[in-house]
Amino acid sequence: LGDPAFAVACFERSRRIHAERSHHREVVAADLSIARGREELGRFDEALAGLQTALAACRREGYRDLEGQVLVTVARIRLRQGRAGEAAGLSRQVLAMGDELPRDTACWGGLRLAEALAVQDSVTAALAVLDAVAAAGADALVELELGLSRGRLLLRLDQAAAARSQLANVSREAARNGLN
Repeated sequence: LGDPAFAVACFERSRRIHAERSHHREVVAADLSIARGREELGRFDEALAGLQTALAACRREGYRDLEGQVLVTVARIRLRQGRAGEAAGLSRQVLAMGDELPRDTACWGGLRLAEALAVQDSVTAALAVLDAVAAAGADALVELELGLSRGRLLLRLDQAAAARSQLANVSREAARNGLN
């Protein structure tokens, strides 16, 4: 993010402008960015409070796509707080939304679920989730995240050769996409 405090201030201003003009979708988008900045600053409670407001707006206005993004973001914060069970439940809610979500939002939900399962010592189940997400297809960034997660999980299973191969593939793919 560069300077998360500056980013939060800018997005808060953006949020105020959109709220004044009743641009509800843009308010939720700003809330997501504010939450990310607050998360980076370690202000989890403030981030979660803003996300709860955004979630209520999504449900009131019928913004299922943004609802999925909000739930994925809450799951990420819950993981950072060590609350893997809650993160898994939120991620399952995202996956249950199915075709109502953009493909990448569902993929991020699957990634968060895999992370939560891995924290709960269900590495094999986490790998199965990653396989399901990968089979559904995703954009390049999500594919790289899937590969990184898979590599980390293989290491936890003491499959060093498979993990090395997986992570080498991710590195090559990142370079090919200019992300190294």
